[in-house]
Amino acid sequence: MMYPRLKLLRDLLSDDGVIFVSIDDNEQAHLKLLMDEVFGENNFLSELIWKKKQGGGNDSTNFVNEHEYVLVYSKIKSLFKINLDTQHILSDSLYPFKDENGEYGLITLDKSSIRQSDSLIFDIKGPDGKIYKPRIVKGKPSCWRWGKDKVRKDYDKLVFKNGKVYTKYYRPDGVPPRTLLADSRFGRTETGKELITSLFKESVFTYPKPVELIQHLLRISTNPSDIILDSFAGSGTTGHAVLDLNKEDGGNRKFILIEMEDDIAKKITAERIKRAIEKYDYKDGFEYCELDKPLFDEKGQIEETCDFNQFATYIYFTETQTNIDKKQIDKNFIGEYGETEYYLIYKEKMKNILDKKFLIKLKKTKNKKVIYADFCMIDEDEMKKFNIQFKQIPYEVKVY
Repeated sequence: MMYPRLKLLRDLLSDDGVIFVSIDDNEQAHLKLLMDEVFGENNFLSELIWKKKQGGGNDSTNFVNEHEYVLVYSKIKSLFKINLDTQHILSDSLYPFKDENGEYGLITLDKSSIRQSDSLIFDIKGPDGKIYKPRIVKGKPSCWRWGKDKVRKDYDKLVFKNGKVYTKYYRPDGVPPRTLLADSRFGRTETGKELITSLFKESVFTYPKPVELIQHLLRISTNPSDIILDSFAGSGTTGHAVLDLNKEDGGNRKFILIEMEDDIAKKITAERIKRAIEKYDYKDGFEYCELDKPLFDEKGQIEETCDFNQFATYIYFTETQTNIDKKQIDKNFIGEYGETEYYLIYKEKMKNILDKKFLIKLKKTKNKKVIYADFCMIDEDEMKKFNIQFKQIPYEVKVY
């Protein structure tokens, strides 16, 4: 079941994109091999371990299972750039000093843990004229971490204190993400359930992922204008996390949620997003779409059973990249976008003609009129007069 879905997800992924797949113990080993095959072993980034619950499990006859895995793969490893974890809390004791560049700590310039090198053993003259040499640390000789050229170039960055030579290290904006997601800031299964229960006033989903976990994955992997696809949307946590993160940092991330179970999609996934928008005053909205019957066959040819409404829906979307409002359809008029009107002449395949008789069906406006049909029997002067652009009905699939 998973192979064709993973293959399609890889095709949909941007070249600099990343995919996170949550899995438990039962299928982790199989999934890893499958991901290696589809994405390539060289595009494996990490295997995260998320602590999904706190306590409990005392009635277990074997090990208490407290975690799940999250496999992380890129499409093209050299193009993916991970973000720093800006939510990681660093101890204030590590940065006891402050200057015009921010908070900082000190680390000695001499180290005994690095390989000895004659080029790293030399005298440094301090501002007070005192000569500093690498020390004997715990009975082992040390050497400088910097060479002579580096010391000469960045001498003003050295700190001479208590008979030692130090360099400064400043509090960073963030740290490289860790693989162990055990802190409470990553949420637990129970926090995910509490949140969705608070929206519905009852328990409607058994094991929803917590918003905190998905937000962390989004923070370290996306930019503010990225598109996030969740192909197994479930309770809609991913959409909720995107909305919340956009509100937090002013981003414009977009989400696509796919859920195959009709009742879950309508009554939980979409309803959760709707309620979250209302409760937390998110500025974004969403569209709910249902999959219609196939428009094209496996060879990319139009299905013989295709009707007017299916064609109208497809054409309007390919023209405007927005979904059609079927209430706008009025005979051959299928919708308007900006200052352009769209028309479709379709009754039977390859027998649809745009001729002068059709002109009386056009709206009496100065808007551009895009008309789809199989053939056009109107001359260029007449086309210009009515501001018409003729396009042939697409009987083969077009990729956007």
